[in-house]
Amino acid sequence: MKSPFKELLGILISGIILSGIIISLSWYFKPNPLDNVKKRLDDVAKKEVVLTENEKQLKQQSISKEWNDLDKEDK
Repeated sequence: MKSPFKELLGILISGIILSGIIISLSWYFKPNPLDNVKKRLDDVAKKEVVLTENEKQLKQQSISKEWNDLDKEDK
């Protein structure tokens, strides 16, 4: 017959081992943040291809206007 101390010690050690395995697996399967950035860049690149020439010109004009406004603020 086991003593209560040995039973509790066995349960505690088993819990620590299982916790260690669970934590290490969660770190191993954690998604890489760089993968998310690459995916977003690819999505943006796909959207850029869809723009028509007129839309590209409007976008360029808006960017130029924003930079000109910033330049005016600096002066």
